[in-house]
Amino acid sequence: MIMSEASYFRGYARVPLDALYFDHKIAKQKHRATSSKNVKRLLGLYRSLGCEKGSYENAVKARISEESLGEALEELGRVDLPRDPGQPGAELPLLNVARIHCLHGLHRILAAKKYLKEDEERWWVVQLYKQGRRHLVSWFITS
Repeated sequence: MIMSEASYFRGYARVPLDALYFDHKIAKQKHRATSSKNVKRLLGLYRSLGCEKGSYENAVKARISEESLGEALEELGRVDLPRDPGQPGAELPLLNVARIHCLHGLHRILAAKKYLKEDEERWWVVQLYKQGRRHLVSWFITS
């Protein structure tokens, strides 16, 4: 059975910066080492051009368990997340989750944590994928 990216994709959401972690095996294998120089460069860009945390082009891909996603959606009174970034009126919900495993975007999130000061501003747009077969999800998410 061939699984497509669509079968793993759960949608877009805003996620608090403190819930974004980069300690998953896939992220460690695929991600380059942390660079303070790159974080400083991004911080400079945020200061001069602004931090486009709500831009779909800057969305971070991440894995989330069906259980965590279900609980967060239930708390919001929703059954799913917006799947099309161009959908008119698709305001992204802010998910109350403790931890999700990001697979890329480490430097932009580290810079955002330094740049964004107010609690209500400390979130990022995330493309969420369900956890599943490691090699398939890894390929879909990091490609």
